[in-house]
Formats: sequence, C-alpha cells, structure tokens
Amino acid sequence: MLNITDSNSDTNLETVIEAVSRLIDNACGRHFFNASETRYYKADESDRIFVDDIASSSGITIYTDEDGDGTYENTWQSTDFNLASYNASTDGWPYQMIETTPQGDLSFPRTKKGIKITATFGWAAVPKPVTLACILQSAREYKRFKAVLGVAGATAIGTQVVTMPALDPDVEKLLCPYVKTT
Repeated sequence: MLNITDSNSDTNLETVIEAVSRLIDNACGRHFFNASETRYYKADESDRIFVDDIASSSGITIYTDEDGDGTYENTWQSTDFNLASYNASTDGWPYQMIETTPQGDLSFPRTKKGIKITATFGWAAVPKPVTLACILQSAREYKRFKAVLGVAGATAIGTQVVTMPALDPDVEKLLCPYVKTT
C-alpha cells in the first residue's frame, strides 16, 4: 500500500498510526484498546447504570457510597449484579450496562460519584473493521507528508485546490456501527 521497504520511516509511521487510532476513538466516542482502571459513576436509576465499555467480565469490582460521604460502604459480590447486554462478549462487543440482580439486596445510589468500579475498560479485541479503518486512514495521513500544503490540480478555469474531509468516506462507513450514540 505504501511501498516502504526500509525502517527509516518507522517513527513517522508509528506517530501516524497512534494519531489515527485516537482520531478513530474520538470519532466513535469510545476507545478500542483496553486498560484496567477505576472509574466513578452517578446512577440515574437504582437498578441499573450505563457505563463506559467494559472489555471483560473478569476482575470487576463495584463499590457504592450510600450516603455521599466519600466512603464506599458496600463492596458488591458477583451475585449482586449482571453485565449487559447479556451476550456482549459472545458477539465481540463490550458490556455497556450493569444491572442489579432481582434477588439482590443492593441498589445503585443516586449520589454524585456514588459508584466506584474497577474493571478492564475498552474492548477485549479491536474489531476487524476498525483495524481496516485505521490502516486506510493511516495510509492517507502518511501520504500527506508528500503534500503538506494540500493537493492542487489544473482545470480549464485555472488551479483548483482539493480539500479532503477529516475522515475518509470509506473509513466513516467502516466505523459507523461502532459510533456510540449516548
């Protein structure tokens, strides 16, 4: 695609790929890498919360601060909650919601920063269409090094400057199913 046979361009290529990866994350409203970290939430409902993408059901810990004093009194057990959508991991998608179990005694407090979740956030694996989108957009951005000032062409009425949209239309099409709509 780029016909590069030496390693002289590796630094520039890595920079472009990283920048395009973050561009894709921003365009989709999510990130496709995964990271184990702690995040905080405020519930709108006592029986479920919408969360950032959670890559895996393993290693999730939920703590709740019932009275808003900054002390997380309750540590939830795995039997206290369900991850939803229920078949997300089978379908290659992350979990995006946590629900209380019907038989559980706990509920989500509606206090600010009332829920603390430690988990692996992001995606377990980057979907193939997202990888392809990154390759296509990265090749396009890398070629910009040869046309820093843009592309101009001669027409019957004079020189015409061609501007390109932020994302390649084929890249937008590939990413469309992954754009978060919340």
